[in-house]
Amino acid sequence: MNGLALVVMSIHKTRDAAVQLLTALRRRSMPPRHSVLLAAVPCLLAGQVFTAVEAGAEEPETLSAPVLVACEQTAPNPLSADETPKPEEIEEAKQLFRNSRDNSAARAKAARVLYPLIKPGTPRSDVLNYLGAPDPFPKRESYSRFLNYVIGDDKRIEIEFDRNQEKVARKQEIGLGIDPPRLPTPPIPDKLQAYVTDYVVDAKNKADRTVLRAGFIPDKSQIVWGEPLALAMTVANIGDADFEFMFGGDYRGTGRHDRIKITITDADGNELPDPHANAPDFGGILWREIITPGGLNFTHTLDLAKFRIITGPGSYTVNCRFAFGEPHTPAGDQAEVVIKSSFPFTILARTPERVAAVLDELHLQVAAAADDHLPEAIAALARFGKDDAIHRLNVYTRTGTTAQRIAAFGALPLVPGEAAVSIALAGLSDADPTIRMAAYSSLGRMPERRSMDALLDAVTRETSPVREAVLVALGTSKSSRALPVLSRTLEEGPAEFRFAAISALVQFGGPDAIASLRPHTNSQDWAFRYQVVNALVTDLHSPLNPEWLLPIMMCRRHNNREWLDSLSLVRIRSEDKAVPVLLSCVDYDVPWSHRNFWILHHVKYAKGAPEFDYLYDPNSPGTPEQHEKNRQTLEALRPLAGPIPEPTDWPARPVPSLKTSPQIDFTTTLTAERGAGETLATVRCGFFEETWNRRGGSVSFKPSEAFQATYQVAEDVRAILASPERAQKSGLTELQLQELRKLQIPPQIPVIQEGLSLLYIWWQESPEGPIRQRAQVYLCERVRADVQQHHADHVAFASAARKIMGSVESSTSK
Repeated sequence: MNGLALVVMSIHKTRDAAVQLLTALRRRSMPPRHSVLLAAVPCLLAGQVFTAVEAGAEEPETLSAPVLVACEQTAPNPLSADETPKPEEIEEAKQLFRNSRDNSAARAKAARVLYPLIKPGTPRSDVLNYLGAPDPFPKRESYSRFLNYVIGDDKRIEIEFDRNQEKVARKQEIGLGIDPPRLPTPPIPDKLQAYVTDYVVDAKNKADRTVLRAGFIPDKSQIVWGEPLALAMTVANIGDADFEFMFGGDYRGTGRHDRIKITITDADGNELPDPHANAPDFGGILWREIITPGGLNFTHTLDLAKFRIITGPGSYTVNCRFAFGEPHTPAGDQAEVVIKSSFPFTILARTPERVAAVLDELHLQVAAAADDHLPEAIAALARFGKDDAIHRLNVYTRTGTTAQRIAAFGALPLVPGEAAVSIALAGLSDADPTIRMAAYSSLGRMPERRSMDALLDAVTRETSPVREAVLVALGTSKSSRALPVLSRTLEEGPAEFRFAAISALVQFGGPDAIASLRPHTNSQDWAFRYQVVNALVTDLHSPLNPEWLLPIMMCRRHNNREWLDSLSLVRIRSEDKAVPVLLSCVDYDVPWSHRNFWILHHVKYAKGAPEFDYLYDPNSPGTPEQHEKNRQTLEALRPLAGPIPEPTDWPARPVPSLKTSPQIDFTTTLTAERGAGETLATVRCGFFEETWNRRGGSVSFKPSEAFQATYQVAEDVRAILASPERAQKSGLTELQLQELRKLQIPPQIPVIQEGLSLLYIWWQESPEGPIRQRAQVYLCERVRADVQQHHADHVAFASAARKIMGSVESSTSK
């Protein structure tokens, strides 16, 4: 393994232990770019301070942002097996900690039992299980990656999680005396001094003074021409107080963070040109970052090619700068800090030996990449290697994991040619449909004769979902041979293929795609019509005729995506027609209406909108005074409306009755009674019953005796997986428990997917007569469909779980 390898060693470990860990890492053949590098900052983990020690003397080739790797740690005062808290002691401490908020001594006693159980990597759910609900976190309420537990005026526990807010990254206790004393900050390692500097951050309040160890670190100090020009801005807090700053708000004009200033000069001192010079500034989303003493670093990876145009191999000097206060003032009245790095950077010419070495390195990165990072890793190999990468891509498509194979097919068009097409064609005979889909997608991006022949042949030969991928690939190809097939699919294909054909025509683009889609703006299938109109207007930038969307806006299944998006399209794309068209959809005889509220919300922001106010609260039936005011508003708006269209219904697929043995009566009934100005509704279906109004309600689910055993299986498995003690007593092996965890446990109560409260509002606020009756039928059908699905899920789960549990199943409910 090339490169300087370093480990982070705890104060309880020796240099020999660090070297042993390094040896183990080398045996795993970790790629140089993933070498364990000398830590630029100490890492406070599990209440211990870790310091970096060098464990090798080879000259570094990789200089990526620091990665901290801790040797397996022990507690400051390691407990023997006999001293490890017993389950009953842990449970007693949990109860004491949660019930002693006003007793600092008792809570501190419980914390001394529970705090050592929390380690780096502990899941958030386990922390909450040990310590319960957190207290408010001063200055950090908006950062959900922190939890705070107050024990006394000068005692507390702070937990910091990773950026996914899932696992503990750092823990710290204040005032309890459990953590060891903090060691002095180590100096910046020699190999990082060209890139990283310590910056003192002064503040008006001395307690807020801190130190940042920050800079810009290239992935490698020298690369081969064609390798990614990767650079990482990294900031760590090695001081005593939190540091907050704003990041972002600067990328929409150029696709890079323009607050980061980078210049590059060649060997003759000439400054390289900026590819986005004089680009307009369209801002961007701005967010607040916080870095805590010893906590997570802030790291942002950037591509030098977005900042300067480098045309070939040579020796360069890179200058980087970032001002925390530009253009925003740092939080907490902190003094402005400007981090800077300046360093030489060498790009070597491509030679067969150098290219092969880099490909080996990139191959190791692919082997180490998680599935969601594989497309990027394999694409980087293809972009760098070009024709030299074909053989490796071929190997991935044939012998890699499923995720590697899919990513490799996706990278083939980056190296187009006969060889790449042949590899993609070979993937069409694979038994795995996901592999065939990836291969077809690849062929669509390499539209040679052989590619098109294969795609056209597959349109009738493949079935769903592969055929949808074939259709989209045909659109991506932009081949004239594809257009008739896509147009015919729009006319004749089943629903799933018609939707795929819309996506394909968006990829095809141009006047021919628009001409193929436009006739379907009159489709009686509202979902299909919406997709066609949205594709024409949003993706293909064709003018909108608002009449296309009127039937969708007049349907009673409002508040779904198609309905809301139709309102937005009309408001934004219809200019002066927006107000009359939108007002033509209002229910003028319903003064308190969720549907009216959304329509009038869009009217208010449309071009040429009149001034008005419409009152509505979905959690309230409204007062008589509010109803009367809304009636007056509707009366004033009605003359501005266009012709009132006929109401329409959103087409619902019929749900067949579920057959069970013994048969369950899934007939759904809805009864209602007036009370205090609001309707109280009760729906019954099978074992499910719920009574509710806008403010909530009550629900019950009582399986009959014949099906109690079926539903009990899910309850037993849920209890086993939630309790290690219960799992141990169940007699199940670890393998059986792992298989049970893979199953999706159905919820205890049926989940009505569209939400009973929303369905209730649609029904309650619909105009009296046929429209309201149709809303009631729709509500009952949705309830029946989901209650039936709930039962079917429990039957399937019970069958699968019983197979896994086998002979011990009878004991799990004891």
